[in-house]
Amino acid sequence: MLEILFDSIRQTLFFTLKQLPYIVIGLFLAEMMVAMKWVEKFAWATKSIMRYAHLNAGCGIPFLIAFVSPMAANSTLLGVYKKNQISSRELFFALLVNSFPNALMHWRWWLPAIYSVLGTVGLIYFTLILTGETLRVLVFLTISRFALPTPETKAIPDRPSEKEPVQTVIGISMENTWKMSLRILKFFFPVTLIVFFLNNLGFFNLLAGAFKEMARFFPIPVESVPIIAAQFGNSLVAFAIAGNLFNQHIISAKDVILTLCAGRIFAAVMVAIRMQLPAVVGIFGRKVGLRIVIARVLSATGIDLFMILMICLLF
Repeated sequence: MLEILFDSIRQTLFFTLKQLPYIVIGLFLAEMMVAMKWVEKFAWATKSIMRYAHLNAGCGIPFLIAFVSPMAANSTLLGVYKKNQISSRELFFALLVNSFPNALMHWRWWLPAIYSVLGTVGLIYFTLILTGETLRVLVFLTISRFALPTPETKAIPDRPSEKEPVQTVIGISMENTWKMSLRILKFFFPVTLIVFFLNNLGFFNLLAGAFKEMARFFPIPVESVPIIAAQFGNSLVAFAIAGNLFNQHIISAKDVILTLCAGRIFAAVMVAIRMQLPAVVGIFGRKVGLRIVIARVLSATGIDLFMILMICLLF
């Protein structure tokens, strides 16, 4: 047990050191964008989206950052929240909306791989996933529109307000970033340690085994079960297995798409525990973080179930 604990601590240290630069950069950007009034300068890029969802313009820049680094986007959004630029309800919906660029990020690497092994079937699957993720973010945006009040339109001042010297702003931003980073690490490190400890104990393997048994209740052939088993560990391996079974005419194109969609449902839970808990709960704390993770998993599951139903009815 002590060996597992020490190994978990080592893995947590490496993971934390890997993610720490993104956290620091995100917090620093949040401090700078408020002090230098970058929100007003870059608001045009996401103005329509934020306005439709009744979200503050300050949520727009983290949304754009999420296409590059979800961790940096989370810490930027936290910095905006701590600066009292947005309310806790706006923070909640902004994090849900940011799940759209978070989801699309992975396809930078997955799309070439899935096309190489599945060809047109892979492109159809990607199109369905893109449609599902777009539908999910539209639902989030619409709920946010009705749940949040219309943001107040700030009057433009007759003369520009005095700005702090750049060197002063950078110094203050660095000091505030340092304080906030230490506060985040107090949550991030223990949450990450718990996740790695459970993984090394074999908890996730037991969970994956239980999910594989549940796969029998989905409209997929028995031959497709290895694809779902692979999705718990590595989606690229799952695509390769699916391509091999399809090319050998063991399963049909419809079976491939249904199986990959079903596997996404089970894999979403694993990803939420392994990745989203440290990335969200570790930064925003247990109260906000758990609500976000649960909402993301439930919404993703609902969309995937809807896609499976449509595939069964239309094809």
